[in-house]
Amino acid sequence: MSTRTATPPASLPKANQLINEAFIYALCERLVPLLPAGVRPNHVTLVGFGLGVLAALGYGLSGLQRAWLVPAIVAHLLFWLCDNLDGTLARRRGLTSVRGFFLDLTLDQVAYVLIYLGLGLAGLVLLPLAAGAAVLHLLHVHLIDMWIYLRAEERFGKFGPTELTLAITASAVVTLLWPGPLLVLAGLGLRWFDLVAIAMIVAGSVEFIRSLVLLAAQLPGPPAA
Repeated sequence: MSTRTATPPASLPKANQLINEAFIYALCERLVPLLPAGVRPNHVTLVGFGLGVLAALGYGLSGLQRAWLVPAIVAHLLFWLCDNLDGTLARRRGLTSVRGFFLDLTLDQVAYVLIYLGLGLAGLVLLPLAAGAAVLHLLHVHLIDMWIYLRAEERFGKFGPTELTLAITASAVVTLLWPGPLLVLAGLGLRWFDLVAIAMIVAGSVEFIRSLVLLAAQLPGPPAA
């Protein structure tokens, strides 16, 4: 029985995202030769997951002390770097595998859900908005998987991991400098994070529906009677 090797998602055709990711791929290509020969892609994935958990913890603790946003931002950016580095390492050293792809995808989503939870519990984002963003995130991941397995195309649309990471970390920087509400709506003070979350949920929902309809239209129907 032959062993099926997973095709790394980055090698599949991609839809255009808002941000050109060439810069992070180029950085990962430079970092790979610096990694010891014994370092495996799954090691990088696990380190990245640990950094994602630390980012979530930092965001959560920032509800007690705003200074925790600094290590949270650093850990989040390093988590994002590892998320790109593990795949680059796997491809360059011929170590791609179905198990590695599964581990990477699963741990990434757990880390992101924890980050949303940390933001919500800290009060940086209204908890219903944080929960809504987490649900929408998981729906997008499911739809991306469907594009990969049904059409052999990775379609993030306009909002991928890079856009999400930079939106959250940039919002954390703004919150670090201007923590108070920016807008009061129906007696409810909305901070920068809340406004960004609302914008991303609305835009993400539109993108999800558009991508879902596009995928459904490309799938073959039932055989003719």
